[in-house]
Amino acid sequence: MKIIDLTPDYLEECVDLFLAGLHRQAAESPALDTLRADAAVLTAMLEKAIARHGGIAVTDNAKLIGYMAGIVMDDPPGSPKRVYCPEWAHAAQPDNAFDTYRTLYQAIGQHWADAGCTVHTINLLHVDAAVRESMCWSGFGYLCIDAVRLVDLVGVVVPSGLHVIPVESSDVAEWLPMLQGLSSHLAASPVFKPDTRAETAEGLAAWLAAPDNHAWMALMGTRPVGFMKCAPREEGAAWLVDSDQSFAVNGAFVNPAERAGGVARALLSILMSWAQETGIPRCSVDFEATNPEACRFWLRHFQPVCVSMVRRLDGRVIKA
Repeated sequence: MKIIDLTPDYLEECVDLFLAGLHRQAAESPALDTLRADAAVLTAMLEKAIARHGGIAVTDNAKLIGYMAGIVMDDPPGSPKRVYCPEWAHAAQPDNAFDTYRTLYQAIGQHWADAGCTVHTINLLHVDAAVRESMCWSGFGYLCIDAVRLVDLVGVVVPSGLHVIPVESSDVAEWLPMLQGLSSHLAASPVFKPDTRAETAEGLAAWLAAPDNHAWMALMGTRPVGFMKCAPREEGAAWLVDSDQSFAVNGAFVNPAERAGGVARALLSILMSWAQETGIPRCSVDFEATNPEACRFWLRHFQPVCVSMVRRLDGRVIKA
Protein backbone atom coordinates (compact mmCIF):
# COMPACT_ATOMS: atom_id res chain seq x y z
CA MET A 1 0.00 0.00 0.00
CA LYS A 2 1.14 3.54 -0.76
CA ILE A 3 -0.27 6.53 1.16
CA ILE A 4 -0.70 9.74 -0.85
CA ASP A 5 -2.57 13.02 -0.58
CA LEU A 6 -6.05 12.86 -2.06
CA THR A 7 -6.16 15.11 -5.14
CA PRO A 8 -8.90 15.92 -7.68
CA ASP A 9 -7.25 13.49 -10.09
CA TYR A 10 -8.77 10.63 -8.06
CA LEU A 11 -12.29 12.03 -7.70
CA GLU A 12 -13.89 9.78 -10.30
CA GLU A 13 -12.33 6.65 -8.78
CA CYS A 14 -13.38 7.78 -5.28
CA VAL A 15 -16.99 8.26 -6.32
CA ASP A 16 -17.00 4.86 -8.08
CA LEU A 17 -15.73 3.22 -4.85
CA PHE A 18 -18.45 4.90 -2.78
CA LEU A 19 -21.22 4.04 -5.25
CA ALA A 20 -20.12 0.40 -5.26
CA GLY A 21 -20.52 0.38 -1.48
CA LEU A 22 -23.87 2.12 -1.75
CA HIS A 23 -25.12 -0.58 -4.12
CA ARG A 24 -24.01 -3.24 -1.62
CA GLN A 25 -25.98 -1.39 1.05
CA ALA A 26 -29.05 -1.11 -1.17
CA ALA A 27 -28.96 -4.87 -1.75
CA GLU A 28 -29.10 -5.36 2.03
CA SER A 29 -31.65 -2.55 2.57
CA PRO A 30 -34.19 -2.37 -0.29
CA ALA A 31 -35.95 0.57 1.34
CA LEU A 32 -32.89 2.77 0.81
CA ASP A 33 -33.35 5.57 -1.74
CA THR A 34 -30.29 5.57 -4.01
CA LEU A 35 -31.64 7.95 -6.67
CA ARG A 36 -30.15 11.06 -5.03
CA ALA A 37 -26.65 9.53 -5.11
CA ASP A 38 -25.78 11.31 -8.35
CA ALA A 39 -22.11 10.95 -9.36
CA ALA A 40 -21.81 14.63 -10.30
CA VAL A 41 -23.25 15.75 -6.96
CA LEU A 42 -20.98 13.39 -5.02
CA THR A 43 -17.96 14.57 -7.00
CA ALA A 44 -18.73 18.20 -6.22
CA MET A 45 -19.17 17.51 -2.50
CA LEU A 46 -15.94 15.54 -2.25
CA GLU A 47 -14.00 18.07 -4.31
CA LYS A 48 -15.13 20.85 -1.97
CA ALA A 49 -14.22 18.81 1.12
CA ILE A 50 -10.67 18.01 0.01
CA ALA A 51 -10.11 21.58 -1.22
CA ARG A 52 -10.94 22.93 2.25
CA HIS A 53 -9.71 20.16 4.53
CA GLY A 54 -7.54 17.78 2.53
CA GLY A 55 -7.73 14.00 2.36
CA ILE A 56 -5.74 10.78 2.14
CA ALA A 57 -5.72 8.04 -0.48
CA VAL A 58 -4.22 4.57 -0.51
CA THR A 59 -3.05 3.00 -3.75
CA ASP A 60 -1.78 -0.41 -4.72
CA ASN A 61 0.23 -0.64 -7.95
CA ALA A 62 -0.97 2.89 -8.78
CA LYS A 63 -4.64 1.85 -8.41
CA LEU A 64 -6.83 3.58 -5.85
CA ILE A 65 -8.05 1.11 -3.22
CA GLY A 66 -9.29 3.55 -0.57
CA TYR A 67 -9.72 7.20 0.37
CA MET A 68 -10.78 9.28 3.38
CA ALA A 69 -11.52 12.97 3.91
CA GLY A 70 -13.00 14.92 6.81
CA ILE A 71 -14.76 18.22 7.42
CA VAL A 72 -13.58 20.34 10.35
CA MET A 73 -16.78 21.60 11.95
CA ASP A 74 -17.53 25.17 12.98
CA ASP A 75 -18.83 24.47 16.47
CA PRO A 76 -19.58 27.08 19.18
CA PRO A 77 -16.52 28.50 20.97
CA GLY A 78 -15.57 26.48 24.03
CA SER A 79 -16.73 23.13 22.65
CA PRO A 80 -14.17 20.49 21.62
CA LYS A 81 -12.99 20.93 18.07
CA ARG A 82 -14.27 18.08 15.93
CA VAL A 83 -13.94 16.63 12.48
CA TYR A 84 -16.75 14.85 10.68
CA CYS A 85 -16.28 12.25 7.94
CA PRO A 86 -19.63 11.70 6.14
CA GLU A 87 -20.45 8.37 4.54
CA TRP A 88 -19.58 9.72 1.07
CA ALA A 89 -16.16 11.03 2.19
CA HIS A 90 -14.53 7.59 2.44
CA ALA A 91 -14.61 4.16 0.79
CA ALA A 92 -12.36 1.21 0.06
CA GLN A 93 -12.21 -1.94 -2.01
CA PRO A 94 -14.04 -4.57 0.08
CA ASP A 95 -11.39 -7.29 -0.36
CA ASN A 96 -8.98 -5.85 2.22
CA ALA A 97 -11.11 -3.11 3.78
CA PHE A 98 -10.01 -3.84 7.36
CA ASP A 99 -6.33 -3.10 6.68
CA THR A 100 -7.06 -0.29 4.25
CA TYR A 101 -9.15 1.61 6.81
CA ARG A 102 -6.54 1.13 9.53
CA THR A 103 -3.97 2.61 7.16
CA LEU A 104 -6.24 5.47 6.11
CA TYR A 105 -7.10 6.49 9.66
CA GLN A 106 -3.52 6.19 10.89
CA ALA A 107 -2.53 8.72 8.24
CA ILE A 108 -5.43 11.13 8.34
CA GLY A 109 -5.97 10.92 12.10
CA GLN A 110 -2.68 12.70 12.62
CA HIS A 111 -3.75 15.49 10.26
CA TRP A 112 -6.99 15.87 12.22
CA ALA A 113 -5.13 15.99 15.52
CA ASP A 114 -2.65 18.51 14.09
CA ALA A 115 -5.67 20.66 13.20
CA GLY A 116 -6.67 20.61 16.88
CA CYS A 117 -9.58 18.18 16.49
CA THR A 118 -10.08 16.00 19.58
CA VAL A 119 -13.41 14.52 18.44
CA HIS A 120 -13.31 12.35 15.32
CA THR A 121 -16.68 11.21 13.94
CA ILE A 122 -17.29 8.99 10.93
CA ASN A 123 -20.44 7.63 9.24
CA LEU A 124 -20.12 4.08 7.90
CA LEU A 125 -22.35 1.99 5.67
CA HIS A 126 -23.92 -0.72 7.81
CA VAL A 127 -23.19 -3.37 5.19
CA ASP A 128 -19.43 -2.96 5.65
CA ALA A 129 -18.92 -5.00 8.84
CA ALA A 130 -15.15 -5.25 8.28
CA VAL A 131 -14.90 -1.46 8.16
CA ARG A 132 -16.79 -1.08 11.45
CA GLU A 133 -14.49 -3.66 13.02
CA SER A 134 -11.45 -1.81 11.68
CA MET A 135 -12.61 1.48 13.20
CA CYS A 136 -13.20 -0.25 16.55
CA TRP A 137 -9.60 -1.42 16.48
CA SER A 138 -8.64 2.20 15.78
CA GLY A 139 -10.34 3.40 18.96
CA PHE A 140 -13.82 4.27 17.71
CA GLY A 141 -17.11 3.38 19.41
CA TYR A 142 -20.70 3.27 18.17
CA LEU A 143 -22.61 6.54 18.36
CA CYS A 144 -25.82 6.58 16.27
CA ILE A 145 -27.71 4.35 13.87
CA ASP A 146 -29.64 5.58 10.82
CA ALA A 147 -32.33 3.20 9.59
CA VAL A 148 -35.04 3.18 6.92
CA ARG A 149 -38.24 1.39 6.01
CA LEU A 150 -40.79 1.57 3.24
CA VAL A 151 -44.09 3.07 4.24
CA ASP A 152 -46.48 0.20 4.84
CA LEU A 153 -48.98 -0.76 7.49
CA VAL A 154 -47.82 -2.11 10.84
CA GLY A 155 -49.98 -4.89 12.21
CA VAL A 156 -50.79 -4.26 15.83
CA VAL A 157 -53.13 -5.42 18.57
CA VAL A 158 -54.01 -2.20 20.37
CA PRO A 159 -53.79 -2.63 24.15
CA SER A 160 -57.11 -2.43 25.94
CA GLY A 161 -58.00 1.13 26.87
CA LEU A 162 -55.35 2.69 24.59
CA HIS A 163 -56.10 5.18 21.86
CA VAL A 164 -53.87 7.44 19.77
CA ILE A 165 -54.67 11.04 18.85
CA PRO A 166 -52.90 13.70 16.75
CA VAL A 167 -51.18 16.28 18.97
CA GLU A 168 -52.73 19.73 18.63
CA SER A 169 -51.50 23.03 20.08
CA SER A 170 -54.07 22.63 22.88
CA ASP A 171 -52.32 19.37 23.92
CA VAL A 172 -48.88 20.91 24.51
CA ALA A 173 -49.25 21.05 28.30
CA GLU A 174 -49.84 17.28 28.40
CA TRP A 175 -47.18 16.56 25.77
CA LEU A 176 -44.37 18.56 27.41
CA PRO A 177 -43.79 16.20 30.40
CA MET A 178 -43.17 13.31 27.98
CA LEU A 179 -40.57 15.33 26.08
CA GLN A 180 -38.95 16.02 29.42
CA GLY A 181 -39.17 12.29 30.22
CA LEU A 182 -37.32 11.55 26.97
CA SER A 183 -34.62 14.07 27.87
CA SER A 184 -34.18 12.49 31.30
CA HIS A 185 -33.99 9.02 29.74
CA LEU A 186 -31.25 10.11 27.31
CA ALA A 187 -29.30 11.90 30.04
CA ALA A 188 -29.13 8.77 32.23
CA SER A 189 -27.07 5.57 31.91
CA PRO A 190 -26.12 4.13 29.52
CA VAL A 191 -26.76 6.92 26.98
CA PHE A 192 -25.43 9.87 29.01
CA LYS A 193 -26.55 12.45 26.47
CA PRO A 194 -27.94 15.50 28.28
CA ASP A 195 -30.18 17.84 26.30
CA THR A 196 -28.66 21.31 26.18
CA ARG A 197 -31.89 22.78 24.77
CA ALA A 198 -34.68 22.35 27.31
CA GLU A 199 -38.11 21.91 25.75
CA THR A 200 -40.69 24.61 26.43
CA ALA A 201 -44.42 24.85 25.77
CA GLU A 202 -43.77 27.78 23.43
CA GLY A 203 -41.14 25.85 21.50
CA LEU A 204 -43.40 22.83 21.07
CA ALA A 205 -46.27 24.99 19.88
CA ALA A 206 -43.99 26.63 17.33
CA TRP A 207 -42.75 23.21 16.17
CA LEU A 208 -46.32 21.98 15.69
CA ALA A 209 -47.18 25.10 13.70
CA ALA A 210 -44.42 24.44 11.16
CA PRO A 211 -45.56 22.89 7.86
CA ASP A 212 -45.30 19.09 7.65
CA ASN A 213 -44.40 18.58 11.33
CA HIS A 214 -46.67 16.00 12.98
CA ALA A 215 -46.98 14.29 16.35
CA TRP A 216 -49.26 11.69 17.92
CA MET A 217 -49.99 10.99 21.58
CA ALA A 218 -51.01 7.66 23.08
CA LEU A 219 -53.57 7.83 25.88
CA MET A 220 -54.50 5.10 28.32
CA GLY A 221 -57.98 6.32 29.07
CA THR A 222 -57.25 10.03 29.57
CA ARG A 223 -53.66 9.56 30.79
CA PRO A 224 -50.85 10.32 28.28
CA VAL A 225 -48.43 7.39 28.13
CA GLY A 226 -46.37 7.97 24.97
CA PHE A 227 -45.79 9.99 21.81
CA MET A 228 -44.14 9.80 18.41
CA LYS A 229 -43.36 12.67 16.06
CA CYS A 230 -41.98 13.20 12.57
CA ALA A 231 -40.72 15.92 10.25
CA PRO A 232 -39.67 16.15 6.59
CA ARG A 233 -36.01 15.71 7.64
CA GLU A 234 -33.92 15.46 10.78
CA GLU A 235 -30.94 17.71 11.40
CA GLY A 236 -27.87 15.58 12.06
CA ALA A 237 -29.17 12.49 10.28
CA ALA A 238 -26.95 10.79 7.71
CA TRP A 239 -26.85 12.28 4.21
CA LEU A 240 -27.84 8.86 2.93
CA VAL A 241 -31.36 9.01 4.42
CA ASP A 242 -32.09 12.70 3.77
CA SER A 243 -34.30 12.40 0.71
CA ASP A 244 -37.20 14.31 -0.82
CA GLN A 245 -38.92 10.93 -1.07
CA SER A 246 -38.88 10.25 2.67
CA PHE A 247 -39.62 11.75 6.06
CA ALA A 248 -37.96 11.26 9.44
CA VAL A 249 -39.25 10.01 12.77
CA ASN A 250 -37.43 12.41 15.08
CA GLY A 251 -38.77 11.69 18.54
CA ALA A 252 -40.58 8.98 20.49
CA PHE A 253 -41.11 8.05 24.12
CA VAL A 254 -43.23 5.68 26.16
CA ASN A 255 -43.53 5.95 29.92
CA PRO A 256 -41.38 3.23 31.55
CA ALA A 257 -44.37 1.55 33.22
CA GLU A 258 -46.11 1.13 29.83
CA ARG A 259 -43.17 -0.27 27.83
CA ALA A 260 -43.40 -3.73 26.29
CA GLY A 261 -47.17 -3.27 26.20
CA GLY A 262 -47.53 -2.40 22.51
CA VAL A 263 -47.80 1.39 22.94
CA ALA A 264 -44.85 2.26 20.68
CA ARG A 265 -46.04 -0.18 18.03
CA ALA A 266 -49.51 1.38 18.12
CA LEU A 267 -47.97 4.83 17.65
CA LEU A 268 -45.86 3.61 14.72
CA SER A 269 -48.95 1.99 13.18
CA ILE A 270 -50.84 5.29 13.25
CA LEU A 271 -47.85 7.15 11.84
CA MET A 272 -47.51 4.65 8.97
CA SER A 273 -51.23 4.92 8.19
CA TRP A 274 -50.87 8.71 7.98
CA ALA A 275 -47.78 8.41 5.76
CA GLN A 276 -49.54 6.00 3.42
CA GLU A 277 -52.30 8.55 2.92
CA THR A 278 -49.77 11.29 2.09
CA GLY A 279 -48.07 9.14 -0.56
CA ILE A 280 -44.58 9.43 0.97
CA PRO A 281 -42.84 6.14 0.05
CA ARG A 282 -40.22 5.77 2.81
CA CYS A 283 -39.36 6.73 6.34
CA SER A 284 -36.09 7.10 8.28
CA VAL A 285 -35.13 7.20 11.93
CA ASP A 286 -31.86 7.81 13.76
CA PHE A 287 -31.23 6.76 17.35
CA GLU A 288 -28.44 6.40 19.88
CA ALA A 289 -26.58 3.09 19.70
CA THR A 290 -26.23 3.28 23.49
CA ASN A 291 -30.01 3.38 24.01
CA PRO A 292 -31.06 -0.28 24.50
CA GLU A 293 -34.81 0.41 24.40
CA ALA A 294 -34.51 2.39 21.16
CA CYS A 295 -32.31 -0.24 19.53
CA ARG A 296 -34.71 -3.05 20.39
CA PHE A 297 -37.73 -1.23 19.00
CA TRP A 298 -36.41 0.53 15.90
CA LEU A 299 -34.33 -2.42 14.65
CA ARG A 300 -37.47 -4.53 14.82
CA HIS A 301 -39.23 -2.25 12.32
CA PHE A 302 -36.45 -0.51 10.33
CA GLN A 303 -33.38 -1.61 8.35
CA PRO A 304 -30.06 -0.09 9.53
CA VAL A 305 -28.16 1.60 6.70
CA CYS A 306 -25.60 3.84 8.37
CA VAL A 307 -23.59 3.64 11.59
CA SER A 308 -21.94 6.69 13.15
CA MET A 309 -18.82 6.08 15.20
CA VAL A 310 -16.74 8.45 17.33
CA ARG A 311 -13.31 8.66 18.91
CA ARG A 312 -12.41 11.27 21.52
CA LEU A 313 -8.73 12.04 21.93
CA ASP A 314 -6.95 12.91 25.15
CA GLY A 315 -6.52 16.68 25.04
CA ARG A 316 -2.86 16.31 25.97
CA VAL A 317 -2.23 15.00 22.44
CA ILE A 318 -3.20 18.39 21.04
CA LYS A 319 -1.14 20.31 23.62
CA ALA A 320 1.88 18.19 22.80
